[in-house]
Amino acid sequence: MASRLNIPHNCLFQCLCLSIQHLNSETLSQIPLNTTECTMARTPLAMSRVAAQNQGERNFHIFYQLLSVDDTSFLKSLKISRNAENYHFLKGSGCVQVETIDDKENFYAVKNGMEVIGFQVHEIFAVFQLVASVLKFGNLEFHHRSNLDGTNGCVLMNEYEAQEISELIGCSAEDLQTALTQRTVEARGEKLKTDLSTADAAYARDALCKAIYSRMFSWLVQRINDGIRVKKKTKTKVMGVLDIYGFEVFENNSFEQFIINYCNEKLQQIFIELTLKEEQEEYVKEGIEWIHVDYFNNAVICDLIEKNNVGILAMLDEECLRPGTVTDLTFLEKLDLTCSEHPHYESRGCRKSMSDRSLPHEAFRLKHYAGAVTYKVEGFLDKNNDLLFRDLSQAMYKCRHPLLKELFPEGNPVRPSLKRPATAGSQFKSHSSLLSPLLHSCYQSFPPLVTPPVLFPPLITSSGVPFLHLVTSPSTRILPSHHLPLQSPFPVPLLIISLPVLFPPLITSPTVLFLPFSPVLSPIPTLVTSPSSPILPSRHPASAPNPSPSPPSHQLPSCLVPSSHCLPFPSRYPSHNLPSSPVPPSLQNVSVAELMKNLLSKNPNYIRCIKPNDFKKPIAFDEDLVRHQVRYLGLMENVQVRRAGYAFRQSYGHFLYRYKMLAHATWPHWDGPIQEGVKVLMESMGFSSRDYAFGKSKVFIRKPKTLFDMEEKRREQMHYLAVLIQKVWRGWRQRKIYQLMKCSEIIISCMFRGYWARKCFLQKKNATIVIQSFWRGYKARNLLKELKHQKRVLWAVSVIRKYYRGWQVRREYRNKFRAIAGPKIVLFFQVALRKKFLLSLRGRLPSMSPISQEWPRCSNLFKPTSEELRKIFHRWRCRKYREKLDLITQNKMKEKVIASDLFKGKKVTYPPSVPHPFKGDYLNLRSHFKWKKMYDHTHDQNLIFADMVLKVNRANGKMMQRLFVMSTEAILSIDQRTMSLKYRIPLAQIEKISASPYTDRLMVFHIKKENGGILSKKGDFIFSGEHIFEIITKAYILIQNICGKPPEVHISNQFAADLNGKKVDICFRRVPQEILPGVLKITRKGNQFDVLQH
Repeated sequence: MASRLNIPHNCLFQCLCLSIQHLNSETLSQIPLNTTECTMARTPLAMSRVAAQNQGERNFHIFYQLLSVDDTSFLKSLKISRNAENYHFLKGSGCVQVETIDDKENFYAVKNGMEVIGFQVHEIFAVFQLVASVLKFGNLEFHHRSNLDGTNGCVLMNEYEAQEISELIGCSAEDLQTALTQRTVEARGEKLKTDLSTADAAYARDALCKAIYSRMFSWLVQRINDGIRVKKKTKTKVMGVLDIYGFEVFENNSFEQFIINYCNEKLQQIFIELTLKEEQEEYVKEGIEWIHVDYFNNAVICDLIEKNNVGILAMLDEECLRPGTVTDLTFLEKLDLTCSEHPHYESRGCRKSMSDRSLPHEAFRLKHYAGAVTYKVEGFLDKNNDLLFRDLSQAMYKCRHPLLKELFPEGNPVRPSLKRPATAGSQFKSHSSLLSPLLHSCYQSFPPLVTPPVLFPPLITSSGVPFLHLVTSPSTRILPSHHLPLQSPFPVPLLIISLPVLFPPLITSPTVLFLPFSPVLSPIPTLVTSPSSPILPSRHPASAPNPSPSPPSHQLPSCLVPSSHCLPFPSRYPSHNLPSSPVPPSLQNVSVAELMKNLLSKNPNYIRCIKPNDFKKPIAFDEDLVRHQVRYLGLMENVQVRRAGYAFRQSYGHFLYRYKMLAHATWPHWDGPIQEGVKVLMESMGFSSRDYAFGKSKVFIRKPKTLFDMEEKRREQMHYLAVLIQKVWRGWRQRKIYQLMKCSEIIISCMFRGYWARKCFLQKKNATIVIQSFWRGYKARNLLKELKHQKRVLWAVSVIRKYYRGWQVRREYRNKFRAIAGPKIVLFFQVALRKKFLLSLRGRLPSMSPISQEWPRCSNLFKPTSEELRKIFHRWRCRKYREKLDLITQNKMKEKVIASDLFKGKKVTYPPSVPHPFKGDYLNLRSHFKWKKMYDHTHDQNLIFADMVLKVNRANGKMMQRLFVMSTEAILSIDQRTMSLKYRIPLAQIEKISASPYTDRLMVFHIKKENGGILSKKGDFIFSGEHIFEIITKAYILIQNICGKPPEVHISNQFAADLNGKKVDICFRRVPQEILPGVLKITRKGNQFDVLQH
């Protein structure tokens, strides 16, 4: 879209086709209209606006929207700036900002709409890249250059712009410059490179910009159609909406206005044929007496423009294709030669208008149906040609941009085409239309409805001025003021004449609708129908939550709805609510010839809008302008036809179906011929025979009052019928309620009797069960008592028998037993029980794992013995486990045992260290060549431990890293960088090892003082190492092996040490508030050595 003079939004000849599925029904409210798909097509007439605009007009809105983005990085990625004055295509017309347009908000609306419709992010960015490249192309300037061969050439002045463009579209800057300044000419199989002049290069640049924008727009339309197309193929009804400008008359009229006005001439021709001509032909066809009304037929103007060989378009194409020197003036001369005698053509070259000073020399004038329009021929040939050099197409095809290969397929060098492209005029006139196949396939009638229009008396405005001086006649329909969408704010009410045959399902004759118009509100109301009010607006604007404003229009918009029985939808309504039918994949130009052919074969609906002034102002009415529009639109002839004709017509079947309740003979059914039934109906109503007439297939009613009376009687009869229906329905409803109540009473009685019988039965059953249970319990208790007595008797007999037999045995063996027989028997039983316990324990011994804690349970009699056996068994299985280990592993186990004896329960960090084995040489020092040289001097070749530790300075507590090595003879402190020996501490000189019970890793080696050596002068050594338990344990074992007794290992939070000959107290303290975990802080103050930790 672009902003034109008095038209903020311009979408040239956009065609919207709607696919509507429906079911057959007899009333409009029963027709479910389900829009399933939407398809758009467009014409490229406005592409010249990309390179040039009239003064005061804007270019296409997307350019200004793109420059209004706040994101600087986004603009930098497109290599553009926010100032529109920096671009030649935008500043030429002098119109950059429009008060009523928010470009920034519209940009994000466009971007969001593309995302919603299904565009990917990279596709959106690619489109914006092409838009930015068009702006950059417009800034390219060419300078004249004279070639050595005498020909004219040109060079590119601002090469930096070409470089940025090449980066945007992904091509070589050299190839782009060559394509813009040179062209390839092929003659007789040879290809020659020729330089372009400055004018030719500028023309090629503009043609390339228009081609990029036009093809990108076509790609967007195709992409949107693909996104909203329904893949399921079903037969659908289609409603097409053609939205065009109307007649255009500017101060400077050019090729675009000529084509637009030509299309309007064709549409006006159809309007005349379908309204005035068909209206009169219908009366003749139906056999109604009729006096013919003359009207102006503009076919002579259409022939002047489109006639083959001698028409203006044909001569324009001939002049574009003619060899030799061809200019716009030669075209004008040819027009003067051919059309000078035509009554609707004028120019200064014609004899009849040679002295007309209002006509410029380089222009011609056509007398259109809307009035005379003067066209300047400047640019006619260039705009009609609109050629794009093959070199530019090939350069675009070579670009790496994802869209350009698709937009310029003719640039593929594999498929060269030497065919000259068709001119713009011939394309517009005769190319096949996207709308054509749809119109051929989809305009099928809905079943006609029988609801007639409601007619009303003349309107009077709130100021008392008649709404229209044209008094209602038998052929005029006027909506009442309380049904109008708005109240007229003008002293003289405005007029909109619209909708010849607005609702074919409801009105079987053409209709004229008079409505007020305001530039602020929508001039085309949304209409709904019902059986009682067939033509009413859907809602009053005062109650509408969001009335949609209609932008003021400088031109005369006309909405053509080519559908026989579909409601008209204004094209400005949001199309995302109106999907449409599938279309062919290729987007084609709208063909006037095919469009006219289809419109003539259909029954289109027209909406004509008349603007009150040329300044887009409310409360401003230009009476001359309105009268002029009414006159050239042919509306006066239309009104005359309707005033002289019949106000209402309808087929006999529908008419009888709607009004049959008004006569006893036709209600409820008429069995005879339908026409006879209508005659009987009209005679029973008592109307005069002059008020109606009978055609061959329709009944015609002259006066609206006749129809008003019939509608009023029908309303009364419908009220009576409604009361009758209510009465019958209420009686039926009460009978149904009574029957339901009676049935419910029977069911309730049955349910209650059943419930009561079940309740009595259950009470008797429960009582019987209770009595039975008590009786059975009584019998069971007696039986139990008897059984218990018998059991006691048997027990007593057995006891007496045992005692008796014991007494007999004792009496028989009394003399044979000595006095010690009792203790022996007791001892025998004790030995037997112990043997049994031991045998049972042998079969239930636990596993041989030393860490197993399992042990069989036993009685309290053998618990001490079981505990001792458990200890013996544990020591035995530990010895067995040790016997399986090699000597090295046994030594490691011994070290772990000693470490457990030294640190278990004494130092906090010992339990987590138990699972980790002692490795000894953590640095693999034995293989280090410097260590081999060192132990040759120190004789400490038996290395036991090696690791990096921190040695604590005796003076200030600072720690430095040292290599700590322990051999079988001594402890070595070595500089890890130079491998030089710092200290050698013989293990025999260590008498005590101290450490703290906390988490620190400090250890103090106390040196003996009696030898008086250098070590005794230095004092004790303090180290901090990660493997403190391994170091102390190994030192403990080695010192025990050397001295015969182990050293003392002292673990306490405070102990004394000898540092440089002074007694120092080393104190370990935990201060969690000051020290972080894992951090150790050591300070010395005099004889106090503080170690602070978390």
